[in-house]
Parts: sequence; structure tokens; C-alpha cells
Amino acid sequence: IREADDAISMAVPVIGRRIINSPYILKPAKIKDIKKCADELKLGGYAKVGKPGIIVIEGPEEGCKQYCPMLEDRGWKYQKVQGEQQEEGAPNPGGSVEGMRLIKEEFRVLGEDSMSELSQLCREAGLADFFFASLNIHNSVVDDRDGGVLVNNRGRTGKKGGKR
Repeated sequence: IREADDAISMAVPVIGRRIINSPYILKPAKIKDIKKCADELKLGGYAKVGKPGIIVIEGPEEGCKQYCPMLEDRGWKYQKVQGEQQEEGAPNPGGSVEGMRLIKEEFRVLGEDSMSELSQLCREAGLADFFFASLNIHNSVVDDRDGGVLVNNRGRTGKKGGKR
């Protein structure tokens, strides 16, 4: 019994992160579900609504695993996990991921024209490489001053939200 108690008290926390892409996130009910599911699973992050829709979540790995199926159960079918990370922390009493979080705030919904804000929030959290790689944009700059142009390291440009 003592060994079981030690194993529980010295659990290794695992934090998960996901970048989820959707062609669009427009319906108010879906936007509400996105936040509600994240809150229920104790996930922090951001949802950029509009076209395209992009969700960044971070929190306990088990919650990250449950997030997409939870949305599917609520009728949301068009979502794709574009990137995921798992990181183990040091064993500690209670096995908490709170000290490992890079996104320090609760889940926030961002507006339709907020790609540059989302990329900046990811940069500030130290997740820029993960964010851009998950969206297949490398060494990128998002510039909304010229109508939302994405510029990548290959010199190609495209309208934000357009097909690439």
C-alpha cells in the first residue's frame, strides 16, 4: 500500500499542446462549445474564429486527448489536429502541470481578424516555432497592415486565410 501511495504522490505531470485547424469557426453555438469544452477540461489557449478557424490549447495531456472527441460529440466534424506536443515534468507531489504552462491565462476567443494577435500570443508564450510549423509556415511574419499577408522564408506570400 505504501508503494501505491508513493506512486500517486510522485506522479509525473504531462502537459499537452495542440494546434487545431478548421476551415471556419463562425456559428455562435460552436464558438461557445469550443470555450466550454476547454474550460471543462482545464485547458488554456486561444480560438481564432472566422476563416480559417484555429484553436491552440494547452493543459493536462488527458484533457488535450479528450478535447477533439468532446467537440465531435457536440456535432463539430470539420477539425484537424495540425500539431501536438507532450512534455513530461519532474515528479512532484500531486503531479500538477500548472507550473509547466506556457500559456498563463484561461481559454480566450479571439476575433475574425486576429491572426497576427494569435501569432504574437504564441510568440510571447514561447510557442512560435510550434505554431508556425503546425500551420506549415516556417520563419514567418504575419503582417496585417497590408490586408493580412503571410510571408514565409521562401519568399512566397498569400492572403491570410487563403488556400496554399
